[in-house]
Amino acid sequence: MITLYRDRNWFASGPSFLLFVAAIALTAQHSVKPPKPKPETPMRVTIAQPLQAEPLPPMPEMPAITPPTPDIALPAMEKFTPRPKAAPTPKPTPSPSAEPTPQAQPQEEASSAPAAAASAPTARPTAAATAAASEDDAYSAQVRTYLDSIKHYPTSKEARLQHPRGVVEVWFVLDRSGGIKEAGVETSSGSLILDGAALSLVRSASYPAFPPDAFKGQPTHRFTVHLNYTLT
Repeated sequence: MITLYRDRNWFASGPSFLLFVAAIALTAQHSVKPPKPKPETPMRVTIAQPLQAEPLPPMPEMPAITPPTPDIALPAMEKFTPRPKAAPTPKPTPSPSAEPTPQAQPQEEASSAPAAAASAPTARPTAAATAAASEDDAYSAQVRTYLDSIKHYPTSKEARLQHPRGVVEVWFVLDRSGGIKEAGVETSSGSLILDGAALSLVRSASYPAFPPDAFKGQPTHRFTVHLNYTLT
């Protein structure tokens, strides 16, 4: 009796335990079984036989082409017979009594013509040509003096640092009114600073008009000046 009294809790929970076991068994029976894999069916591979190439038909034979024979008959070649060489004719021997033939007079006149031309006095330039040349030289000298008077050493920062020296040869073209048409550096001084200063000077200068007798027949004239740049 004492033992039954002690185990009364176990007997009280026995029906609940049996119900739990029965529920687990039912759940296991109704669980979904995984489908069995189907057996693989073997694949049949059929290897096709290679196609046999059919032989090509034979090429037709080309008929032989014979060139047409010309209807014109060529003339028969004549046999070449060499001609006999003519015997050389003997040269006549001059007789000792024959007199020498005198030279033709035109040659003597032609040889005497250069001597006469050399002995002729040279033509002197006329007074008008001399006056025109002096007018040209006077105007050119005036232009050079004017450019030297307005020339100044460049005052840029590069010029103060480098202190270049040299002579620049500048060319320029003026019309008869003194207007400048174009200009450029003929011979460089070796310094871009001096070349630029000389070219700028020539282009910005105001030139006088040509004198009436200077550079006759020339609408424009080309001048060349040398500008020397040194530190003073």
